[in-house]
Amino acid sequence: MRPVSLRSRKDREGRGFSLVELLVALVFTMLLMAGMASVFRASINNFSISGEKLSAARRNRMSVDMLVDDLNSAGMLLTSLSDYSGMDGTLTLNTTNPGFCIVPNVAYASTDVASPNNVSDQLFLYYDDPLPFEGVVNSGGSSTSQAVDAVYTTGSTYVVALQDSQQAAQVATAFSQATTASPLVLVRRADAAHPKAIASLTTTGSQVNLSLDTSLTSVGSTSETAIPSGSQTLFVRPGRYVRYSIQGRALDPANPTQAVPCLVRDEWTYSSVASSTTLPTPDVTAILSENVVGFQVMVSPDGGATWMNDPNDATQRSGAAPSASTPGLSHTKWTTWAEIRNLLNASSAITTRPSPNNVISDDKFWFKDIPMLVRIDVATRVAVPRAEYLQNVPSTIINGTGGVPYKITTQSLVIVPRHFGLSYNSGLL
Repeated sequence: MRPVSLRSRKDREGRGFSLVELLVALVFTMLLMAGMASVFRASINNFSISGEKLSAARRNRMSVDMLVDDLNSAGMLLTSLSDYSGMDGTLTLNTTNPGFCIVPNVAYASTDVASPNNVSDQLFLYYDDPLPFEGVVNSGGSSTSQAVDAVYTTGSTYVVALQDSQQAAQVATAFSQATTASPLVLVRRADAAHPKAIASLTTTGSQVNLSLDTSLTSVGSTSETAIPSGSQTLFVRPGRYVRYSIQGRALDPANPTQAVPCLVRDEWTYSSVASSTTLPTPDVTAILSENVVGFQVMVSPDGGATWMNDPNDATQRSGAAPSASTPGLSHTKWTTWAEIRNLLNASSAITTRPSPNNVISDDKFWFKDIPMLVRIDVATRVAVPRAEYLQNVPSTIINGTGGVPYKITTQSLVIVPRHFGLSYNSGLL
């Protein structure tokens, strides 16, 4: 065997990898990196999509929570338990803006949601709004307290003790926002049928010093006895009128011309809107959730067997159900509350009820006597449109700018409002 020299062995060891070997290794490395990048990109994309869906679901829940609170307050008439039928003329509802109604299929403008998808319902309801705490009439304040059995007179002063100064500040704020037509009133737990309007109010720490007024016939009379020391009381803002609707709001400072569809809660004093066909600027406006593209309100007089204003009912739906060729949201063919009200009045669930509580009359609080099941579907889209959502077109809504789809999350609320069907006396209609 021929021996290998030491120099030949060192030449081969020092030569390293050839160019072909390096190129082959580089190709395999690039393929591996490309695969890892694809997996990483897909993971990041899935993480973003999951976060967007979770965010949409969370926004839906927040909206539904507020709806539950307001629906359970609808028809709560703390200042008028004895006269809310309107017999004395103080709380007769105007038929232009009833105490509870649905205005179907109202178009919302200035957003990227194109017709026919930019349509939703509006919900209106009336209630008295108590501040979320109680006070106790205290005889030991800086003002004098009316004697227990004395005759109540205009200008009588009282001191109401609250838990802390923050509660007193809330009362002062509510009083500053009150008007003659809708005053802040004091309601005694033991005599809720005779609320008293507050004429003046100051605070001292956790105490509220106030004088009461009897000049407003809707909140008391001069023949009533005084409020005894130790009485538990509520402060109430009477006659609040609330609207839920979808409206466009420019929320991005970088793009002020692009409005986002939002679920908005507007609130008025009822006396300021009772006969208004065009509602004035709200007293309070709150954006409950952004990217809400559907708000469908349905009512059932028979425990859910039939629903009025139901787009799932082919006889009520406007157009065909959503499909791959016609993506979007369904709507009903009704355009006014009167049409929905007439459907309810024709229902055997209402016509077979004892008179006079067998008809829906917009100038009365009919829902206090007629139980009603309410269903609300809130549809929220994700914040970012993605081509991936085209794989499930019926669950998407197309915007008006580029046909890019958004994933839609719908949450339903089904509820019998707390004050529906729980009348305090007969003759309310």
